[in-house]
Amino acid sequence: MGVDRSSRWAVLIGIDRYSATEMKRNLDGCVADVQETKSFLENCLGVPPSNIDILTAAVGDGLNSQLPPTRTNVLDTLKNLSKKAKPGDFVYIHYSGHGDRRRTKYADRKKNTTLHDEVLCTLENDIRDVELGDILDSLAEKGLFLCVVLDCCHAGSATRHREDSEEKIRCRSSMESTESRDESTNDGATGIRGGQRNMSAIESYSWLNRPRRYNLIAACQSYEDAQEITTGSRTHGALTYHLIESLRSFGATRKPVTYESLHQTLEPKFKSLRLRQQPLHLGDKTRIVFGTALSNRTTPGLLTSVSKNNAETVTLVDGAVCQVGVGDCFKIYHPRHVFLGFVHPKAVPVARVRVTEVKDFESTAEVYYGNLRGVQVGWLAKMSHRAQRCVVNVRHYGGPALGMTMAALEQSSRDPLAPTTLIFDQRRHVPNSDFNVEITQQGDCRVLDRHWQQHKHLPLARLGQPFGAKRLTYLIQHLSSYRRVAEMKNSGRRPNFTFHFGPMANPPPGYLSVWEWTFTNNEPTRVLYVAVLNLSPAYGVFQLFPGERADTVSVEHGQTVSDGIGIEIPPLLTAASSRKGFRMRDVFKLFITTVPTNFSHYEIHDLTENVLPSGGRNGKSVSLNTIAPWYVVEAEVISSFDGAVYHSFLRFPNQASA
Repeated sequence: MGVDRSSRWAVLIGIDRYSATEMKRNLDGCVADVQETKSFLENCLGVPPSNIDILTAAVGDGLNSQLPPTRTNVLDTLKNLSKKAKPGDFVYIHYSGHGDRRRTKYADRKKNTTLHDEVLCTLENDIRDVELGDILDSLAEKGLFLCVVLDCCHAGSATRHREDSEEKIRCRSSMESTESRDESTNDGATGIRGGQRNMSAIESYSWLNRPRRYNLIAACQSYEDAQEITTGSRTHGALTYHLIESLRSFGATRKPVTYESLHQTLEPKFKSLRLRQQPLHLGDKTRIVFGTALSNRTTPGLLTSVSKNNAETVTLVDGAVCQVGVGDCFKIYHPRHVFLGFVHPKAVPVARVRVTEVKDFESTAEVYYGNLRGVQVGWLAKMSHRAQRCVVNVRHYGGPALGMTMAALEQSSRDPLAPTTLIFDQRRHVPNSDFNVEITQQGDCRVLDRHWQQHKHLPLARLGQPFGAKRLTYLIQHLSSYRRVAEMKNSGRRPNFTFHFGPMANPPPGYLSVWEWTFTNNEPTRVLYVAVLNLSPAYGVFQLFPGERADTVSVEHGQTVSDGIGIEIPPLLTAASSRKGFRMRDVFKLFITTVPTNFSHYEIHDLTENVLPSGGRNGKSVSLNTIAPWYVVEAEVISSFDGAVYHSFLRFPNQASA
């Protein structure tokens, strides 16, 4: 990840004290949630205390609040983040307290989704979901990476304090508020936040449950309760307690943790403890938890670890398969300086090494600064410089936006980890360029391959648009990552196997076409390992088999594995797909290795019209009832539209491989 100059910020809100006279209206663990979260952010992630805004209201002694958590203070603090944080920074927003549900004030915006507003019960007045959503959207549009944690109820379906339990529920509807109480949808029941028990998730559609550019973790589904639990002498929100516990359980892992992995850890905890709530995650599940712009880049191979120390050299566990190249530089860190794949901002590397030899699954690096005394197996190696890059030539024709664009592109090319090297040459043909970019006087950008053929179906990058230069930079880097996977070829002779790829006999409905592949290991004594990647027509890369980003699947002698693949039109191509002559290509690569490995780090999102990352994919897995270190078999599915019906056909670029 290099030197991550991005910053991390936090806004922590915890409200226990809602009433000075009616104690049953108060909560017990919200301020404790803020204390625990603050400690975690400072001690584990190195977030400076000056970057953390705290707004709490305690019943007794608690964390001294910088500001009381009134509606005005909370909104002003959130809005002020846009002034303090810069694009690429990470922002953690945590709310522990009561939630409620009221008749909507935004019927014109919600239309057919819901007739209610979900609210955060701050002091004096509530904050409605549309207000919060607008602020979060504006922060995300600035380029901030947000994680929002809401440890409260939102469905309006439960009493705050159960008759059969001493656990408190973080819901409030009949409490005094400066808003009119007849707005509440509690049907007159004390402590009910609107609606009925067993309300379906569809009926309880949330305004926050919509497309977003940030990640949100809610304490429960829209029809469940957010509970408080007591551990020892302290009370916490169930979500906050298990969220921090789960994050700590990942420990000094050398790989960053995605929201998908975090949610998969949280869910079984709640189920095993029989808590009557299940946490809800909304947003891009593949994004890195606590990740900034730099840590969320699509370039793999930035983090690895030491497998052997030979005093003057170290062996790293990753090699060519993970795109480590000769000349790449790494910093070596002690494990105590690493948490969730992030190096503490104040950590100092014990040594700096440069890669001198690369094999398929490991590499050797020699020290050029510091020393390797005491370095042990498992210590983190973090890439600080990438030696091998794609060469991109930029050819321009002037225009008002040119100066700003060139400055932004030159800045991106100075990133020591960027997958591209930019050159600015006005000649029509530039030797050794992998991509070519033409910028017209009007600010329109055309991206062409090394043969000056325009890439099809790319979203338009226009410099006059907001973040135009940033979009172009991302587009180039995205295509560079895609190209590396597209050009991966065999690294040795063909092992003995049988591979078949063809139409599925009884396909499920809902796809343009459905295909089935089978693989049989014919090696007499050797186990082979397989994975299937899809290179989509929207320039995404997805691991279809095995699922859940798992390692390659082992296949013993005589054993057969198979799977189905359904072809869909990605959102980027939806408009074009209805035109006569439309044509798109899905590429499927079967990787065969002789040792277990993982190819999921090659995954990148489909491109969308706004160019910035999205979570869509095109090909979808359809469930069915020392030879070469890796070998690649490639199949292509071509889908076309003749103006009346869609057609699909199969081709193998390398007939010998098939």
